[in-house]
Amino acid sequence: MNISRGSAAIFAVLALAATPALADDITDQLDSGKALYAKGDYAQALSELQFAINDIQKKVSERYVAVMPAAPAGWEADEAEAQSGAMLGGGQVITRHYHEQNGGDGQMTLTVSVDIPMVQAMSAMFTNPALISADPQAKRVRVGGDNAVLKWNAPNKSGEVTMMLGSRILAQLEGQNLKSDAVLQDFMKNWDMKPLKTAAGL
Repeated sequence: MNISRGSAAIFAVLALAATPALADDITDQLDSGKALYAKGDYAQALSELQFAINDIQKKVSERYVAVMPAAPAGWEADEAEAQSGAMLGGGQVITRHYHEQNGGDGQMTLTVSVDIPMVQAMSAMFTNPALISADPQAKRVRVGGDNAVLKWNAPNKSGEVTMMLGSRILAQLEGQNLKSDAVLQDFMKNWDMKPLKTAAGL
């Protein structure tokens, strides 16, 4: 069975779904897939298990959506949205948009990518000063105890902060029409990332 690489959270939910106390559509699908496999009907077993995997992925997405940060003071937030990272090789991509209130026209978008293969490929960027210094608009900043990369275009009042959480989560905050890069940095520094890490099993 060829299943795209999922997060540790997916397997945690799978383990929970297998317990009798949590019987639901997913456990029914798992039981059906197991029965079909035992009968040698591998094609139908594969189909049934894929339905179960898709439903588990939805539950994982719901967990990530629930822990996306609320809007900071003076801002409002849209509902967070989750998408499968199937086109990127697996994983989850969750986004939330923020809009400045009180007559401001600032915009920010937070994108969290979990277990996307290219995330691991980017991890070297956060520990290699040469890669950061190669971009004249980029500099290293600290968010808590973690490294992050800030890019700021002062004339356009726009920029982004990108950081890794462990080796599996990439968080990127982009902003336009901001007063300064401090808006981006303050957002990231005030964000309690523990619920996100817990949802991802970190």
